Amino acid sequence: MKHIRLAQAGSDDKSYFWRLYQQAMRGHIESQWGWDETWQREDFAKRWQENDNLLLVSGRLNLGYAQVSRGSDAVLNITMLIIAPQWRNKGIGRQVLVSLQRAYQAEEITLRVFRCNQQALQFYLNAGFSLSAEEPDFYLLRVRAGELQAAQPKVRRA
Repeated sequence: MKHIRLAQAGSDDKSYFWRLYQQAMRGHIESQWGWDETWQREDFAKRWQENDNLLLVSGRLNLGYAQVSRGSDAVLNITMLIIAPQWRNKGIGRQVLVSLQRAYQAEEITLRVFRCNQQALQFYLNAGFSLSAEEPDFYLLRVRAGELQAAQPKVRRA
């Protein structure tokens, strides 16, 4: 994948965000608490209002989205980072983390991961994040800018 751009999402992108959110998160949420459609839609609308909503774009393709908010000082909180299923495991997530860090000039990035989402937990740990705290349903992770590991190019053998 070539250059990935962070593009400000508009209201017409909201349905794309909702669709990806359901695909990626519904299973985890159902296993934790059960899926309450009304509550999920209200929470989604609240997240939309409280965060910067960013499309992950390469050329004319939408690869996923990120929702982020500024914490105190130079701390960036990733509320949601979802890569569309067909674009996962291609190094895009790591490229996006580096792009977010640069775009927001963040000295530190924080986020929460469901305990039941071991694949996401492993992704963030491999990208340089470390466990900063635990909640009953979540791991809290953080990374300082200098510890963030960019995607490693794949080496092909002849």
